[in-house]
Amino acid sequence: MKNNILRAFDFFTAFVVVLCFIFSCAGMTAFEAYASTPSITLDKAIVGMGEEIVIRYNGTGSKDWIGIYADGVSPGPTPSLRWCYAEHGSGVVSLIAQSEIDANKPLPAGKYQIYLLQNDGYTILDRKDITVTNNYEPNDYMPSISFGSGRTVQITPARKYDSFVSYELYLGTNSGKLPGYTSLGNVTLKNNKYTYKLADCIVIPSAATHIYAYLKVGNEITQHYASSKLPNAFYNQASFGNKLYEFQVITDIHITDDNNGIHSQHFALALRDVLRNSPNSKAIITIGDNTDNGRETQWKNFMKIKNSVLTEGKPQMYFTLGNHDLVYNGNYPSQLALFKKYTGMQGAYYSFKIENHTFIVLGSESQDDYADLSDAQLNWLKNQLANTSPEDPVFIFLHQPLKDTVSGSLSYLNPTIQDWYGVRQNDKLKKIVNPYPNVMFFTGHTHWHFNTTQPMLYGGGKTANYFNAASVAYLWDDEDQHVVGSEGYYIEVYENGIFARGRDFVNGLWTPATQYFVPVSAGSSTPTPVPPTTKPTGTSSVSPTLKPTQNASPVITGTPVLSATPTAGTGSAPTSSAVTPTAAASASASATSLVSKATPTSSPLPNGNQGGNAVLIIVAAVLSAAAIAMAVVAGILLYKFKKG
Repeated sequence: MKNNILRAFDFFTAFVVVLCFIFSCAGMTAFEAYASTPSITLDKAIVGMGEEIVIRYNGTGSKDWIGIYADGVSPGPTPSLRWCYAEHGSGVVSLIAQSEIDANKPLPAGKYQIYLLQNDGYTILDRKDITVTNNYEPNDYMPSISFGSGRTVQITPARKYDSFVSYELYLGTNSGKLPGYTSLGNVTLKNNKYTYKLADCIVIPSAATHIYAYLKVGNEITQHYASSKLPNAFYNQASFGNKLYEFQVITDIHITDDNNGIHSQHFALALRDVLRNSPNSKAIITIGDNTDNGRETQWKNFMKIKNSVLTEGKPQMYFTLGNHDLVYNGNYPSQLALFKKYTGMQGAYYSFKIENHTFIVLGSESQDDYADLSDAQLNWLKNQLANTSPEDPVFIFLHQPLKDTVSGSLSYLNPTIQDWYGVRQNDKLKKIVNPYPNVMFFTGHTHWHFNTTQPMLYGGGKTANYFNAASVAYLWDDEDQHVVGSEGYYIEVYENGIFARGRDFVNGLWTPATQYFVPVSAGSSTPTPVPPTTKPTGTSSVSPTLKPTQNASPVITGTPVLSATPTAGTGSAPTSSAVTPTAAASASASATSLVSKATPTSSPLPNGNQGGNAVLIIVAAVLSAAAIAMAVVAGILLYKFKKG
């Protein structure tokens, strides 16, 4: 009887062992399923501004990617703020440190979602929430200002250097920022230094006596600043001579089918700005991308806006072809025909005279995103230049810039981002124009705004001078970010040179980083340093150092309120005084967003795969625990029974 019982219990034990094995395998399968499920995990759900966001991921393939979006924004139509590929199927990335788009500008404080997205598309595989906090001590970053040779401004923080901190510079007086002007530029941390250099030909307004450096954290310009008196060496003065005439240069207007959109609004603003500030303007010249896709409805909308603002038909407008006018609709002959029909221009390239000065418009002769200039056009250009006087300015307009000339085309700085040059005959064209130091070569296409790196390449009396004309529709920056705004040039022609004045059309302000005087006549030269001739006040005129602007009075939108009067330094290298105002400063950062990673391939799922992972973990844990418990119980019972 006992043997039968033992035999039966052995069968029961074997059954339990097999059952335990089955449960154990099921648990392992559940764990493996979880491990192979696409997922992302974060080391921290809350990070400080500028801190690395460490992301661990399991993907489905090498083209899965990770993107950061603002809270409540779904992937697809809206561009990601940061992104990178989830390479090798699984691994660890740090988006802020490794972002190929914007590594030097951390995310501002706020809530965000991080998505794992499938195969270069927008199908959501997983999603996690993250919060960026804005915890910093202003006293650690309070700036002091010093000056070096070559019109260099050096900013030194009080105690700390951090990539999320930069400094916004403004020209000013002893009582605050200079009315009628935007910021001079933003100084970011490079090679553990904050340095800003003014180009040799920039004219500082005589009313400006000080420079202000405002602490900027992420995208927020704070109330904390320092100021310093400008040294005499920073002022330049040239013999402008009498003013002859003026005209305007605008580009990349991108009128769409929606005539109430932001591009149309910006175009109308620019035209009204010209009427208000330059009633005697001789011309407005566009440098291409007049339309967004080259459709006839867009040309009609363009002309409707133009005619509604320039009701008297003045100033005369001249037009250049851009790639958006040519490439994205029809064929080349049909697109050129639309251009000629609506603008009245005689062809892709032509010339005209203003006050006996030569204006040359170049244009692409094929349906190509690059400018494609025929030998006939290049030979025509040679003849045009050969018939000009070296003492007169010559103005050339082409949509795409030559390589390594102006902002957006500077491939030597960043071949990935600064790749917006685009002339098939680049070297041939440069060889033709560079022997003429009186040439003013204006281009568009890049949209890079006026406070970016090298908006103008000064020839210094040896080669041609190149100008990036920004964009009327929308702007771009050195970090490959879209910037809301609209800019262009007022060109004032004097006896001894030209004064190119960058303009912010949205705010009705001059851009001090692009106030260039380029000497042309035989007796003129690069402006030389000269201190201000009069003691300015806080509301002085905003005219150039020597010759007042006759018809381009700025629209002053208000004087910023500061809580204290900074103390001016003295000598060739003035010291600076730091102030923490109690009232908010008037400056505000531009709204920005980044270019989309890819064209959407599918609609995003609403909540991704967030619930399935937790279920798999629970199932795996329960099955494994059951297997272990049953094995233990069976072992104990068998031991006791056999012992007894």
